[in-house]
Parts: sequence; structure tokens; C-alpha cells
Amino acid sequence: MHCSTSQALMEATDATSPYDLEYRASEDDAWYSVCVLLDAGAEMLTVKYMCSPEVYEIVFHASKFRTESEVDELVSRFRPVSHQLQDHECLKLSVGTTVCAAHGTTDDDLRFYDAVVDAVYRRTHSCVGGEEECLCSFVLFWKHGRGRGTLTSVSIASICFLDTATHIDPRIIAFAKMARKSHASIRNDSESSQKRPLESEIRMRLKSQADEMKDSAKDSSYNQCTNQDEDMGPKPCNTNDLATSDDHFFILINNLEKGLTASVIKSFIFEKTTILAEAYVFPSLVSDPFARGAIMVDSQTKAQTVHEFLDSPKHFVVSSKGSDPGVDHLCWG
Repeated sequence: MHCSTSQALMEATDATSPYDLEYRASEDDAWYSVCVLLDAGAEMLTVKYMCSPEVYEIVFHASKFRTESEVDELVSRFRPVSHQLQDHECLKLSVGTTVCAAHGTTDDDLRFYDAVVDAVYRRTHSCVGGEEECLCSFVLFWKHGRGRGTLTSVSIASICFLDTATHIDPRIIAFAKMARKSHASIRNDSESSQKRPLESEIRMRLKSQADEMKDSAKDSSYNQCTNQDEDMGPKPCNTNDLATSDDHFFILINNLEKGLTASVIKSFIFEKTTILAEAYVFPSLVSDPFARGAIMVDSQTKAQTVHEFLDSPKHFVVSSKGSDPGVDHLCWG
């Protein structure tokens, strides 16, 4: 971007000017006087540079910010307009003062960057046409931009005094809120849609199981599945709810021995993994050689632990028939 900033930055000190903020451009790291327009409906911020002979502008959309740090970085690029020092104000400059000053090789290629006054050489002021003229020179150490880390001697005509106000312009605050809100919404949508492989597998298989159970129920004397917890008693459970719940994680189990109860499955899982889970045994037809069921836990980590245990070929001991089965393995299908 080529935009002569010397006249623009200095003329923008007029309190009535719409160019009432400074913006540090990412293209060249220079400060520019800008006019800021906030479109709340479109959640858009337009930044217009005061360049001669035409206006250069850049548009920011709240929805385009990917992180909180990107929003904070944009906010830090705006500040109140700096004020050009007048000749009679040279005594305000002393070693260590931070200023905004013009840096360039020609009048047509000046950029404004922040600098620190490294040295001051005072000279007696003259009077030209009844106006005081400062003849002092100031050595500046450039903090950023193309002269960063170097020293340059300039006159007071090249120096602007920073506005010490610490407040942030209301338009910038409003846009930052929009960007943060948009970022939070996108992040939440992304997290809810990006299911981990294990969770996706469990949900797909459980949904398939639920569909099969609907068909089987038509020919079966069972009309609902039962959570056979010995302490709480039989409780109806809807397989569609299991398949679509968003705050729990399910593991589908095939090849369960018939007669196995939910409470025994829960005890087995707790004994082997120390995880307190819920268990469900689905109804089965008389002709079915095995029963099927599901284990429900309340976190992805617990689901992963139980899944890895059940999926291990090292654990294969089936229950005995007769009294309460002592289960050492639930076959994972």
C-alpha cells in the first residue's frame, strides 16, 4: 500500500474531522489517520485511510476472526489521533519521551512510526514573519517499522505528540464484542459437529441397533426395553433416546448371553475399570442366539476406557448358567 501519511496524519488533528483515530496498518506497520464506520447490522467495520488524492479503505467482518487473540490484536491497532507539536512546544520533548514521527527518504514517501527521544539538541528559536520557529534537533530511536532499531535526527516538524488517553473508542469496543460473539458461536458449532471417531462409531452403531429393534418389536411380545437394575427396579428405556442423546456416550454390545441383567453388567464394568456406568439390555426374540445391549457413560474418556477394555482379546470368559452369572467378559461386537 502506498499512501503518503505526513500531511494526512498531521491535518487530522482537527477535532471536527471524521478521521478521528489512528490505525497501525499491517501492510507496512505505519500509523495512519483513519475514519471508522461501524455497520452493526452487517457486523462490519470499515476503516478509511486519509490519503491523497484518493481514499483507501479496508473492511473487517466479525465472522472472519478465528481466535480471541486476533480480535485483541485488531483492537490494539487503534488509538486516538496524535497531535503535531508546534514550535513553541519543543520543551515538552525530553529524553525518553515516546512520540509518533515521520520516517522517510523523500517528502512523498513518509511513514509515521513510534519512536523514543534518544537525545535533544537545543538551539535558540528564531522569529519568522512574527512566528516562532524551533531550530532544535531531536535524535529518535525507532521502535518499529522500516527504521526499527536505528537512530535518526529530525526537526520538530516531523514529530507528533501521543494522546495519553487510555480509553478505547466505542466503535472498536462494539465491533470487538461482535467478533468475540461470532467466534464463540463458530467454535461451539465446530466442537459439536466434529465428533471423535469413537463417538461417531458408537452413535452410528447404536442408531442402527435402535432401527433393528423397532422391526424386531413388531414380531416380539416385548414392547419396550428394560433397565433391569436390581436396586431401582425395572425402568423403561427408549432406544431412540439412547441413539440421539448429546450429553452421554454409548457403547453397543453384541453377543450377550441371554439372561444377563443390566445390574450385573454395571457391576462387571465397575470391577474391571472402576467406572460407574449405566447398562441396558435390549429385548430379543426367542430365535435370537444372543442378547444385545448398551453401556452408557458421561464422558468421552470413560467411553474410550471401557471400549478399549471390552475390545481387548485378553478378556474372554463367559458367564455360567444357573444362579446369578459371574461375568468376566462382555463380548464386544
